[in-house]
Amino acid sequence: MSLRLSEKMCSVFLWCIILLSFLPLFYLSRYSFLSADDFNFIAETSAVWEKTRSLTAVISTAASGVVDMYHSWQGTFAFLFLLFLQPATFHESWYWISAVIALLSIISSLLFFFRILMLDFMKLSKPNYRIASGLLIFLAIQYCYDPVEGFFWHSGAIPYTFLYAVALFAISLMLKLSQARSLKAILAYTFAVIVLTPLIGGGNYSMALVTPMFTALLLLFLCIQKKKPHIVCFSIILALLLIGLLISVTAPGNGLRQNTVGQPSAIKGIATSLVYGAYSMANATTTPALIVWLFLTPVFYRAAKSSSYSFRYPLLVLILLFGLYSALGTPCFYALGFAIPERNINLIYFSYYPVMATMLYYLLGWISKKNIKWLNDCTQWCEEHFIHLFFLCAVLFAFACVGLCTVEKGENGNPQINNMPAGAEAAYLIITGEAQDFHDQMTQRSALLRQAKDQDVTLSPLTSKPDLLFYLDITSDPSCWENQAVAAYYGNRSVVLSE
Repeated sequence: MSLRLSEKMCSVFLWCIILLSFLPLFYLSRYSFLSADDFNFIAETSAVWEKTRSLTAVISTAASGVVDMYHSWQGTFAFLFLLFLQPATFHESWYWISAVIALLSIISSLLFFFRILMLDFMKLSKPNYRIASGLLIFLAIQYCYDPVEGFFWHSGAIPYTFLYAVALFAISLMLKLSQARSLKAILAYTFAVIVLTPLIGGGNYSMALVTPMFTALLLLFLCIQKKKPHIVCFSIILALLLIGLLISVTAPGNGLRQNTVGQPSAIKGIATSLVYGAYSMANATTTPALIVWLFLTPVFYRAAKSSSYSFRYPLLVLILLFGLYSALGTPCFYALGFAIPERNINLIYFSYYPVMATMLYYLLGWISKKNIKWLNDCTQWCEEHFIHLFFLCAVLFAFACVGLCTVEKGENGNPQINNMPAGAEAAYLIITGEAQDFHDQMTQRSALLRQAKDQDVTLSPLTSKPDLLFYLDITSDPSCWENQAVAAYYGNRSVVLSE
């Protein structure tokens, strides 16, 4: 069997497994339900829809909400608009669409980025690209730091995961733009990125900060190469990104909100970001991830060795990549001290795989130019035994994933399995009926609350709180913001949880 045929067979086999592993996550989305901030943001827009059935009126209400929040809470205008205007705005039963959008966007954006990185820059073969990208996307999704905030809770999934994906698409298009030769292609890629800039500049602060940093580095590289048409286009893109960020950070609401959490510190924010960047890289390098990196090493080495690029500045490139990666946490650490929400941590862990792949390739390229004989021989041997190594690593990878799981006694006395891949946990919740039970209880609550407008309502505690679906519940104190949000959304006088 030829090498190319064996690689193609392995890539087909791998993607069949990967797609099957994602199916439970998409199916689980049907059991997701509104929680916490969701009620706050769509209380008014959903009421307007119920009253008018006018999309224009709903959009106008959402825009007014953004303006109010801009002056009283936070300047992220695109971020806020997507909170006010969500599928559940039009019907509670449409809430699942948010999870599907989040999953599709992060998977497709990673796939698009890896396609450009691995085919256009690394020059991997298509089967090797499919294998490498598939393995890394599998890890990014299945070992998402906090799946409920990343995928199944709208207020985390859309303004964070989805807008991260939008920024990653823009970064990928900029990489294509940097290599474009015809004026038509240059203008097309520039226009595509410009369309996305309002979503990035007005989105979550992590991507609003890191995307212009990345753009500035690419612009500097193009200035060194003296590519005048590219320099003009990248200058326009950078200016628009910075304008969006400036509009966001200068919002009056940012200052008012900052007063509730303490004074920010730039030095502490940057220092904490660097420390957390190193920690998160180490933490994300689990045994399954390490097996994948070891498997990809000869693949990347072979591609780098055949490249005409010199790879002369490994230390500088590694420092720059690590700096961009660490900067994802800077806005939170700057504003909140040592606190960072899980939905923001998800973005850092998503970024680990593209950043590490780029670091590994560049470092191996630098090593390959030294023409070390035993490394060349090892790479040749790995190439000749590719299919055997693939299935050996597949077995080790499966054992490593199982090894990450822990079994404990649950609240009801039954075994509780932790640290499962998200797809496996989703399948477990579906098969055991726990996901359905959670959704049924939330639906019953919703019906009860709707029937008790302008009344005081006492709700029973949930008996099912699946980790992938349950985010935050009301409390026994009616003055808690969670309770007040639910009461405002359903039109109740007060809502409490029974002891």
